[in-house]
Amino acid sequence: MGDVYAITASVLLALGISILVSALFSVRDMHARARIHARMWWVLPALTIAFIAGYVCVASPIVGQQDAGINKLAVAAAFFWAGCFVWGMARISQRVVREMQRIAALEHHRATYDALTSLPNRSFFVQQLQQAIAGAASQRRLAVMMMDLDRFKLINDTLGHHYGDILLQEVSIRLHGALRSSDLVARLGGDEFGILINPVDDPRHPSIIAKHVSSVLEGPFAVEGYPADVRASIGVAYHPEHGDSANILMKNAEIAMYEAKRRSVDVMAYDPVFDTHDLDRLNILSELRQAIDQAELLIHYQPQFHAHSGALAGVEALVRWPHPRLGLLLPEEFVVLAEQSGLINRLNRWVLSIVLEQLAAWRRAGIETPISTNISVINLQDPVLYQYITDGLRAREVTPSRLRLEITETAVMSDPNAALAAVKRLSELGVRFSIDDFGTGYSSLLYLREMPLDEIKIDRSFIANLARDN
Repeated sequence: MGDVYAITASVLLALGISILVSALFSVRDMHARARIHARMWWVLPALTIAFIAGYVCVASPIVGQQDAGINKLAVAAAFFWAGCFVWGMARISQRVVREMQRIAALEHHRATYDALTSLPNRSFFVQQLQQAIAGAASQRRLAVMMMDLDRFKLINDTLGHHYGDILLQEVSIRLHGALRSSDLVARLGGDEFGILINPVDDPRHPSIIAKHVSSVLEGPFAVEGYPADVRASIGVAYHPEHGDSANILMKNAEIAMYEAKRRSVDVMAYDPVFDTHDLDRLNILSELRQAIDQAELLIHYQPQFHAHSGALAGVEALVRWPHPRLGLLLPEEFVVLAEQSGLINRLNRWVLSIVLEQLAAWRRAGIETPISTNISVINLQDPVLYQYITDGLRAREVTPSRLRLEITETAVMSDPNAALAAVKRLSELGVRFSIDDFGTGYSSLLYLREMPLDEIKIDRSFIANLARDN
């Protein structure tokens, strides 16, 4: 934009000087005419495209046939000068126009495209969706998909925003290559993407595309040497069944996306029944945040005994939520919600604080019973977890081996490298670790061998028929 201002200022300055010089010469020539009593006087305007830029004055004291050649030469010179001036001004004007067009195009691109991924942004997506709705024939349908990346916040928090940005760029490239030329993909903000399928020739087509999109994201990403696995949750809404405006379609597709995330499936089409679920989810999230902040949760302790001697081997801390409307809620009814909403680290720290206080109280009473508590892979990636546990053990004078953390086999294998690093660090501190629900996932014995584990808790379904099934 600075170039345009500089060129415009130069043009205006040149025009001003030209007019001033022309005026001065006109005044001087008028005095000269008065002194020499000129009989012939020419005043020729120097015309540009839209205005008079100055004047050329030619005077002759004698009128006669012998002066005709001189007069013609003066007039030709005046027109030549004016023509040169106009040509120069036209060249400058063309440059100004081109520069203004370039800057206008750049500003339009900035306003409608995402700077990081070069995909259309939310504003452009909504505009195109509105146009598609307005132009949709009665027999043709279109579909809107809302998609976000699961565990993207974990990658951002663990590796840093620089790596998160690179991952978003790689995801954008794969998304763009997975769609038809008539479809549109846009980055709506953060790790959220919108996809417009237009037209929908077959009712199954959006689901096919959504599954294809999920499949192209399944391949591992290499972010500057770090492997990153990406899984997406996709919600689909159809026009006109699920809405007749861009805002309603996007909202309903987003509701379907959260339902897909809640059910741990890749793709989910909108259903009006989800609206109630979504409101309930928002209410429960708000109540859970309040329950954690105000210490309204409970810890129940389940004892563990040695099978042969019957001696107490330890206890497992199990979190419960005495909900004022829904009654006593078990972990499976709200922990997954806490993981999806980002509350899981706050919930885990609260549970750890209660467990450490209980260990300190039992130590003072002469009871040296260890306590086990569950921890998710998201908790392991909490950057302050190690320091939180270290400070808590030291402040309460609790022996680290009295604290046992349980992590599920599935959680370990979702990000084995990160899990291994976190477990090793806490294990070196003296904290004990257990693998929970062993036999329900697809674990690598290599990773389990390398992890400093103290016990493996085999899932009940794995051994339920052990006595009867050869």
